[in-house]
Amino acid sequence: MEFRALIETELIADARARSDGAASNGGFLSPAAILLLCLVIGLTFSFVVKADDSSRINRVKTAFILNIARFVSWPAEVLADGSAEISLCLYRNNPIRQAIESIAGEEVSGRRIVIKQLHSLTKNDACNILLIGQDELQAYLSETQPDPNRPVLTIADLTDTDSHTHRHDGILVTLIRNGARIGFEINLQKTREVGLRMSSELLKLAIIVGDDP
Repeated sequence: MEFRALIETELIADARARSDGAASNGGFLSPAAILLLCLVIGLTFSFVVKADDSSRINRVKTAFILNIARFVSWPAEVLADGSAEISLCLYRNNPIRQAIESIAGEEVSGRRIVIKQLHSLTKNDACNILLIGQDELQAYLSETQPDPNRPVLTIADLTDTDSHTHRHDGILVTLIRNGARIGFEINLQKTREVGLRMSSELLKLAIIVGDDP
């Protein structure tokens, strides 16, 4: 697939090169280690590209989103409908839509990703992952959510501006940028409230917000 050719070739090859022979299994990395290395390399890799190379930047951000989702577990009852699909919804307009569409058919939690367009939160019943662009964040936050505790992985892409932290109620994961680096925040308290579980490996790479005692 195009996504594998453009992202896995670039990021995984770069990750292998930067690992400098540190892998203990005969020089080979496990799939989980490769995914984690892709995320780590992305922290310094994403915005080093030319400013006008927006398509490549969008592919890297898409790799972040896909790999983050792969380290998330949904409640068993959510995925107990027998479907072979998991829905990734784009909230209203999103500038990385073309890159996101390239991961249709990739697997998360053993299900194939299907891409859907969402214009209103009243119709988000079928969404397992909800991606919100920076220009649509205020519209999303101003809408009344039918069920704020539904186990939906909400991801806001706020990398268009340089900032250290963005905490918003109702957003579980936020992509952020600091200079030439891209990273992500996880609202751990809200994640627990909606019943999603995130792996410890993912949490180690994130900035944790909302983890109130």
